[in-house]
Amino acid sequence: MTGRILVLGHSPTLSYLGWVFSGSNYHLTVCLLKKSVSKTGPEPWLLFRPNIEDPLVFHPNQTYETIEQLSMYNGPAFDFVFFDYYYWQHYKNTLMKMIGFGSIILVDVREDPWLYEKVQAQLSQYAVLAISSEIDCRIINENLKVLQLVCLGEMRIGVPMAGIQNPLTFNAIEIPDSIMGAKLSDLTLTYKKNHENQHWIKIISYGFHEKLIRVIWKKLFTMMCFHVPTVIFGDHNLNSLKNIATSKNMMQEIFQELILICNELKIEGISNSLFGHLNLLENLKEWNRIAAISNKPFLPSSIIANPLYYDFSQGRGLNIGSILSNISSLNMELKQFSSISLIFTILFHIRFGQSNLFQLKRNKSPFTQTGIVNGILPNKNMMNYAPFNPLPPPVFIGMVLIDEKDEYEDLKDLIKGTEDFTYGEEFHDAPPAPPQQSLPPAPPQALPAPPQSLPLPPPQALHPPALPAPFPTKHRTKKPFVHMHPITYTNSEMLRSHTEMLDALKFNRLMDTSTSSRYGDLDTSTAILHSANSSRGSGSSFPKKNTH
Repeated sequence: MTGRILVLGHSPTLSYLGWVFSGSNYHLTVCLLKKSVSKTGPEPWLLFRPNIEDPLVFHPNQTYETIEQLSMYNGPAFDFVFFDYYYWQHYKNTLMKMIGFGSIILVDVREDPWLYEKVQAQLSQYAVLAISSEIDCRIINENLKVLQLVCLGEMRIGVPMAGIQNPLTFNAIEIPDSIMGAKLSDLTLTYKKNHENQHWIKIISYGFHEKLIRVIWKKLFTMMCFHVPTVIFGDHNLNSLKNIATSKNMMQEIFQELILICNELKIEGISNSLFGHLNLLENLKEWNRIAAISNKPFLPSSIIANPLYYDFSQGRGLNIGSILSNISSLNMELKQFSSISLIFTILFHIRFGQSNLFQLKRNKSPFTQTGIVNGILPNKNMMNYAPFNPLPPPVFIGMVLIDEKDEYEDLKDLIKGTEDFTYGEEFHDAPPAPPQQSLPPAPPQALPAPPQSLPLPPPQALHPPALPAPFPTKHRTKKPFVHMHPITYTNSEMLRSHTEMLDALKFNRLMDTSTSSRYGDLDTSTAILHSANSSRGSGSSFPKKNTH
């Protein structure tokens, strides 16, 4: 009896597996789900070729256009079920109907690295395997090997997930006719035996993975040559990266080392025609992305720090085509070149360390208004933001401290020189009356009674502004006891008053140009900055000098 296989997904890995099994004696069923493929998503079924004369052709036995058609399936359960994150997230109930006793489930963890644990937790009674061939920052860490090219005859494309004992991996090794003509019972026995001993399952013949190698290396070239510099140098504008000597040299070294690895593994297809194809493909993705988001603005309130992975497709102006067009001008004759393992080590530190990368998520609600991102962004030095930078302007307030024992003549001597100069040099304020005589004749009974009995002092002990005035403030004719700056009502008056204040303080003379401090010897911001940075553990620079 021929085994039945169900493939659900558009990733290159699932496409390749479906193409491999289509050349065997298994009955292959494919659900394309064309309506779910977005403009910015991957092209479905990269290996599909309608030419029947080709012996290595992708020719599924049965094809469903939508998931509704697949839900009407009444046949026996499938022996192999391949699916990705999208199908598990939206059509979990339909997938449960397709899985039977003894089915082997392959989960593509390209979109969600934790999908394997989720599926294994709900389908613990089935054999669940994780597989991925995408080179992506989202699933890279010290314990996770995305791709292992062991030798010419062996290629592991499995993803042993972290935290799982005895992980399962797919092993592509040179076993002639390991799939062609094999029975499902033999394959199941091989799986059980490897599950007990080596934890491998050998289902892919070496002669079929040539196209998968090309898909993997295309992703590897794109990520290593163009995405890695944007992460390491912290600049997503590749046009500016071209002007950085360090970035250009690193791209040259990575490109040269990948060429050497391809020659060592005897992998063909890494040529100028391949880069021309990549150039057209990246430009097409960029055009589709611009067309898809032209009428969907990103709201500032949607900016969040995503610690799971870095998404370069949203909010990043990454023009790979402009760099691909300049590859031919790079000098490839280098005596020294860095190792790819070193580049991945740098990626590990960026992946698990503090990062300033943010992901823009589209807010689909038309009723949400554009908000403002308040507060200081994470991993930022608070001393570089308001109110610390720029510091507020210095304020000078002339105050006269009044003592109860001071006589009137002493107070008169203190206030001399603080009069308003518009009245003339010999003008002085009229001597104020004693406090007891200036109080208005308001008896205590006129005040409203408090809700509770409070120990109120007698009216004679209260300050005059605390008591009701006999007439409005604007009708007063006497000057205030302590001369203050007149009230400013317009922006021009306010600007003029600030200018006069700075001229009176001799701001330029207080500025110490040798130490670049704001107020010279009177400056205490340096000590504040040093103590704040030490307490926060931040190594950011101090605020820049105010030149205004």
